[in-house]
Amino acid sequence: MEECGIKEEIDAIYWVSIWAIVGSLWSSGISAKDIFELLVSMSYKDFYWRDVLKKTWGFISSRKIKTMLDEYLPPHFAALQIPFYAWVVDTNSAEFLLFSEGDLRSIVLGSMSIPGIFSPVNYEDYSLVDGWVLNNFPVDLAKEDYPDHEIVWIALNKFQKDQKIRSAFDNLQVTFEVMMRSKLLENTKLVDCLFYRDLSISVLSLNKKQMHEAFALWYEDGMSRFWN
Repeated sequence: MEECGIKEEIDAIYWVSIWAIVGSLWSSGISAKDIFELLVSMSYKDFYWRDVLKKTWGFISSRKIKTMLDEYLPPHFAALQIPFYAWVVDTNSAEFLLFSEGDLRSIVLGSMSIPGIFSPVNYEDYSLVDGWVLNNFPVDLAKEDYPDHEIVWIALNKFQKDQKIRSAFDNLQVTFEVMMRSKLLENTKLVDCLFYRDLSISVLSLNKKQMHEAFALWYEDGMSRFWN
């Protein structure tokens, strides 16, 4: 989209879950290439595993991600170059919430905090977790705000039938993959330009070779769609 000159035509970015990190960084002016290199540079050693028998709310610490957001993101939505909207779930009220102002870093971190994997993010009176819990494909809600706009959307799918469950972590990941599909089929009809792929890489994988392969596929898809 950058190479084809389409980023300048974007009036708003709506993203949820891990895409909230990508979307907020992109809205702040960081290039797609630099965002990818930033994320692919992370490794499992950056995320220490918690002792779940102690009083913790997630298997993995999100401290490394928080440090990255503090370094690269402005503190507030208003400082972004493109209007950005982040979807999250508040576990105190069981509501699916849209944020476009406030503490950008806390809200983005909450939007990607998969329950059971990461701890919820306490922000004001909210306890924020990943928006996929209620809707991982909120195109209908974006369409309400921008009814006359063309919508470009990205959908990922890793779910496969009869996956082997070897641990509690596997169980959480498969549950995540199932819930990712909850709104996908009914909302795809609202999208003007849909990018969709069945991924060979797992949702929480940090395998660098697979990440580069996935990036190359998406780049190929984007160039074939937007270059003219």
